Formats: sequence, C-alpha cells, structure tokens
Amino acid sequence: MSRAAFLVYAGAVALVVLLTGRMAIISGMDVIEGRPLQAQALASAGLAIATLGPLALSAAIWLGQRRFKAGWLLHILFIPCAIILFNAGSSMLLGAANVPDDDSAEGYALGTGILLLALTILIHVGALVARGIAAADRWDSRS
Repeated sequence: MSRAAFLVYAGAVALVVLLTGRMAIISGMDVIEGRPLQAQALASAGLAIATLGPLALSAAIWLGQRRFKAGWLLHILFIPCAIILFNAGSSMLLGAANVPDDDSAEGYALGTGILLLALTILIHVGALVARGIAAADRWDSRS
C-alpha cells in the first residue's frame, strides 16, 4: 500500500470513529450497565472484537502480503474471515446482553464496527481490483 493510500485509509477510519464513536460508547455502556461482571466482560470483549477485529486483521494482511507470494489470495481470504470475526464479536455482545437480535441499544453499539467492516472490505476489494488491473497490463504488454 502506498503512503498516500495508507493516509486515505487512516483518514477514513478516523472519520468513521469520529462520526459513530460517541453513539457506540453510550450504547455500549447501556449494554453492560447493571449486568453481572462475567456478562460485562463478555460484552466488552465481544464489542472490541466486532469493532477492532476486522481492522486489526486488515493491518495484518497489509503487513504480511509482502512476505506472501500470492498476496491477492490474502485479500480474497480477508473478506470471509473479517465477516466471521465481526459476527463472532457481535454474537458475544448480543449473547451477554441477552437479546435475540441487534434491533436495540446493543445494535447501536455495533455501529462503528459495521462501518469499519464495510470500509475494510471496500479497501481489500479495491486492492484486488488494482492487482488485477496491474496483472492484466503486464500480461497485455507481453503479447
């Protein structure tokens, strides 16, 4: 990833956090307030995994792709892994909050995570498209 692309990515992450972070924190506090300590810990861990997990996985992919010969494969594998990671974290949160779905304050707590998941997927799909275009240009110049 170029330095300019990294700055755009970091700026987009910062914008998402600034726009939705307050709502997520207030909703997250509503979720854990009055729950037993074990439920608070599980809900907090689930919220952290759902919100920061896909972003951390994305950073790991970007750092690890230079060591991996088929870096495009990492971008493809990122998408289902990030969705699974987000779903695991949100399930932990919703299970600890004892609600059947995310149509409540618990769902608002996941707002930042949902937008960060969408952003990371968009970035990795863009990287796949850019790699495909570069490979097609190399292949076209050979013929």
